[in-house]
Amino acid sequence: MLEEKEETERIPENAFKGEREMYWNGKWYRASLYEMGLLRAGNRVKGPAIIEAPAATYVIPPGFSTRLDRRRIFWLEGGG
Repeated sequence: MLEEKEETERIPENAFKGEREMYWNGKWYRASLYEMGLLRAGNRVKGPAIIEAPAATYVIPPGFSTRLDRRRIFWLEGGG
């Protein structure tokens, strides 16, 4: 099984792709865009955000965050 060393929660600059509007739960938000393949284990992305890959799109709603673990599994957290 692939495992990576967990790094800091800080997202690499080259993973940031820009921003776009996102509609969630009846409201518009300005969401940060990230490239999934450039995120590293230990990184945390705070919503509203969108993580993109060629075959997937992962939406992090406002009030939530996601953390990428050492096995490249995303864990959605928050929202109370």
